[in-house]
Amino acid sequence: VFADMNVDFRVAGFRSSEGGPGLQYLGPLSHPADELAAADLVLHGSRFDTFGRVVYEAMAWGSLPVTVDNPAFTSVFRENEECFLLSTRDPARGAHELRGIVDALAANPARYGAMRAANHARVRAEFSPNAMVQRTEALCTRLLAAPRPARSFGPDDLAATDLDAFGAVLD
Repeated sequence: VFADMNVDFRVAGFRSSEGGPGLQYLGPLSHPADELAAADLVLHGSRFDTFGRVVYEAMAWGSLPVTVDNPAFTSVFRENEECFLLSTRDPARGAHELRGIVDALAANPARYGAMRAANHARVRAEFSPNAMVQRTEALCTRLLAAPRPARSFGPDDLAATDLDAFGAVLD
């Protein structure tokens, strides 16, 4: 799918000695900041992520996230404005969708640059340590002011917006 393009793919998180033209396996990375900062796009394929730390980190470094249709992302990010969502988890079909995304961004470098800058600014504004502390304090204040539930903490104890504020979903 990408043979005619001058692109390099670097895969983190998988153990493999395989490679190929334009494909390099990095293995697991405990501190991926350098890789995220160097990436133009970050493909995140987890179906089970409930917060999206990798996606937020990619945005903070100015990379554009490409991810699967996951409520942790679809409830927080605007598709085609902040991230790109693949409609499939099938690798062959996903590669074709990814190719379409790469082609569209290559054809419009101004859009690519604007998306990267906007993502970086949003993450710094909404997920900085200060912003997270303020949201945590506000949430704790609301929880402490509410009547104590008769059971342990559950989904009915929080408004949906409280979870959204942290980019989390409750299954």
